[in-house]
Amino acid sequence: MGVKLIKHGSHKADVAIIRAAIERNGGRIIQFDRADGPDLVMEDRKGMKWGVEVERTLKSSARYRAVLEAHRDRLLIGDYKRLVFLCPKQWQVEALAKRLRNLTIAWSGLITVGRYELVYEL
Repeated sequence: MGVKLIKHGSHKADVAIIRAAIERNGGRIIQFDRADGPDLVMEDRKGMKWGVEVERTLKSSARYRAVLEAHRDRLLIGDYKRLVFLCPKQWQVEALAKRLRNLTIAWSGLITVGRYELVYEL
């Protein structure tokens, strides 16, 4: 998932800009900024629901294990069908993908790690 963003200063700002980019590209936001779920839940143009986590900084494997347990429950009850982690830098994408791969052998196909690109818009 490639999303181009205005240069930012905070996690909340990144989430808001990603939300706007999703809507601008035909997606629909179902949930936004809830403490007990992902940063966003969106529905793409094909009707697939995605949990979206914006990761500006990487966390420990133990923290990701806890995050994934919470997502597992929401995936099982159908709040969303896929989960995507978006990171601003390519090295973060690679490090997070490796970390999640070590924790999620049985989750093949349900989790994606991608990069959002920071750009200036005039």
